[in-house]
Formats: sequence, structure tokens, C-alpha cells
Amino acid sequence: MGLFDTAGSLMDILSKVDSNDVTAISDRAGIDASKASSIVGMALPLILKAINNNTSTEEGLIAFDNALKDHANDTHFDSVADYTQKADVEDGDKMLNHLFGNKTGIIEKIADTLGLSPAAVKRVLVLVAPLLIKYMADNKKNKQLTAEEVRRQAQAEEETLQNQYEEQIRRYEEQIEQLKRQQAQQQGQVTQQTERREDYIPKIPQQPGNSTTNDGAFGGILGSLIEQMSQKGGGQVSQAPKSQNKSIVESLLDSFF
Repeated sequence: MGLFDTAGSLMDILSKVDSNDVTAISDRAGIDASKASSIVGMALPLILKAINNNTSTEEGLIAFDNALKDHANDTHFDSVADYTQKADVEDGDKMLNHLFGNKTGIIEKIADTLGLSPAAVKRVLVLVAPLLIKYMADNKKNKQLTAEEVRRQAQAEEETLQNQYEEQIRRYEEQIEQLKRQQAQQQGQVTQQTERREDYIPKIPQQPGNSTTNDGAFGGILGSLIEQMSQKGGGQVSQAPKSQNKSIVESLLDSFF
């Protein structure tokens, strides 16, 4: 039985931060599982775009189809986690070089977008690239796909993965907006309580040069977190997250394809 004989989409498998598969990737790459999941979510559509570019010619399609046939014969893995632990990272590095040419550029772009180090991004990508090829190889074998059907599948997978990633970002931004509303509401309550107290407390003249601030109950750590999460959007959460989310992936696509 192939590794992905009974699996759903690769994005569904790898987008679950607490799954054994993502944990295996994060452990092997030496980074936090949530960061590994973020890298995977952004990298998969880019890798598929590179595959689609390479298979746009008949020669490239035939070469890719033959490569999938070879990888479909790798049946000695029990799970994605097992495959990840045994993956040849040098082989993964060669795949990235073949797919992107300038792999350093794509790694740095992803790292800059996510606020991570290029080294951490690379350690994840050299594991994800072989996983994606294995996923497509098992699909080809199980469904007995022709080379042209493989090409159409890769195109469909690219669109699906990009949409799934954008949906994840949309939900993420909604959570940011909710936190900001909670912060504003809590600060408003603190202000009202302070004003009521000031009705009964004699006002003390403020000395020149002195100032006081009140972050409210949602200041400190949570306030800093909200600020950090909203900084990339200029301090504000987008009112049209769908179009903004597309620019995240599409700007990377436009840079390299």
C-alpha cells in the first residue's frame, strides 16, 4: 500500500498543528510546530506552481511523469511521520534546486513574509518537497493517471492549496480583529470606571514632564501580541481580507514565475 493511498489532500494532513505528521516535520527541522505549519501552508502552492511551470512543455511533463513512477515504488513507509523521519534532505535540496532554480530567493521571500530565518524555512522545505512528490506519485499510481491527467491534477491542486491557505489566513485575521475588539471594549470599561472614581477623588495636579498611561486589562502581553500580529498590515486588519490574502501568495508567485 502506498503512503497516501487513503489520505485526503496534503494540505489537510499538514495544516493540523497538533498532528503527528506536522510534529515529525517540526522535530526534524528543529522548529515550533505552528511555524512549520505556516511554512508548509505558504510553500505548497509555490512548489506546485513550479511543477506546473516545469510541466508546461511536453519534455518537462514526460520527465516529471517518469519521476512520479519512480517515487510510486517507494512503499516501505508506514506514515507521513515515518517518511519525514527517513527523508533524504539532500534529495529534497536537489528537488528544490530543480524546481525553483534560485531556491535561495524563494526561501528568503518566505522567511521574510513569515518573519522566520531562511535556515528554518529551508529545513522545512527540503522535507516538504519530497512529501509532495510522493503524494502525487501515489495519486498517479492509485488512479492510473496519464501524463496529461497528472498535469491537470497538479494545476487543480495548486488552486486548491492556494485557496485553502488563503482561507486559513482569513480566519487568522478574523481572530486578530476579535482580539482587538475585546481589547477596545475592555479599555472602554476601565476608562468608565476611572471616570466614576475621579468624581469622588480630588484631582492631583500633574507635574510637568510626567505622564501616565493605562493599557487596561488587555495590555501587556496581549496588547503586544495584537500589535505584532497587525504590524504587517500597517497596524490595521484589512477590511477585505480575501484580496489581501491573495497578495501574500500571489506576490511570491509573481516574484519567481
